[in-house]
Amino acid sequence: MVAVSDINNDNNLDVIFVCPSKSIISTVDGYGNNSTFENQMKKISSSDFRLVSIAIGDFSDDNKVDFAVGNCGSGVSIFFGYNNGTFAYQTTYSTRANSHPNSIAVDDFNNDNQLDIVVTNEDVNSIGLLLGYGNENFANQTILLNQSDFQPFSITIADIDHDHCLDIIVANHKNESISVIFGDGNDKVKSIIQYSIGYSSRPYSIVLYDFNNDTHIDIAVTDDATNTINILFGYGNIQDIILNHYLLSLEISIMTYY
Repeated sequence: MVAVSDINNDNNLDVIFVCPSKSIISTVDGYGNNSTFENQMKKISSSDFRLVSIAIGDFSDDNKVDFAVGNCGSGVSIFFGYNNGTFAYQTTYSTRANSHPNSIAVDDFNNDNQLDIVVTNEDVNSIGLLLGYGNENFANQTILLNQSDFQPFSITIADIDHDHCLDIIVANHKNESISVIFGDGNDKVKSIIQYSIGYSSRPYSIVLYDFNNDTHIDIAVTDDATNTINILFGYGNIQDIILNHYLLSLEISIMTYY
C-alpha cells in the first residue's frame, strides 16, 4: 500500500509505503526534478503484525504530515510527523482483539474540523469510527455497522447524496454486496443500504468517481471472483442512488497478494 505527500517540507512529493509481507513501513524522498526519487528507502517502523493499509492526514493540527496504518492484529497505529521526514513512534488504538483492520479512510465525519478515521474490521464483521480531537488523541472506536458474515474488505468516503454530510462505502467480500452508510454529519448513521454485486461475487476494492459526467458520484467495484469491474451509477439521493449496476462490466485480471 502506498501514500504520497511532502513529509519533509521541501515542497517535493515523497512516498510512504507499507510492505504487508515484511510488516515494514518505509519512505522514499522525492527530488521534484523530472519525478526522480532518492534511491534508498528509509525504514520508519516494523511491526509484529502484517500492515495492510495506510492513510495520510494532519491528526495533530500542527500543519505536519502524519499517517495512520491498519494492522492485521487488532488496531490502527498513528505516526505523528516532525516535518523533516521522521516520525514519532506509533500510538495504537484498539479495534478489538483479532479484528483484522484491513482498510482505513480519513476525513472529518462530525464537522468539528478535526480528522477522524474509519476502519473495516474484517474478521469481526464491523465498521469502526475513531473520532479525532486534533491534539494527537482519538476517542475509542465506536461501531457504525456490525453484521454477521459480510467481511468488509475495502472502504472509501464521499458525500453520495449531496446533503453535505460524508457517507461511507464498503466492499463486502463475503456476502456479494457493497454497503453505503449514510452519515448525518454528527458522527451518527442516518441509514444503511446494501446493494448486490451479483451471485457468487466477491467485492474487493472500491473507487469513486463521476464516470458519466452527471455531477453524481458513481462507484466502481472490483470482483475478484469473476475478474470484472462493475460500475454502479449514482443518482445523488438515498432512494435511487444506484440503478442498473451492470451497465458496464469489464473483464480484467485482478492480482491479490498477501
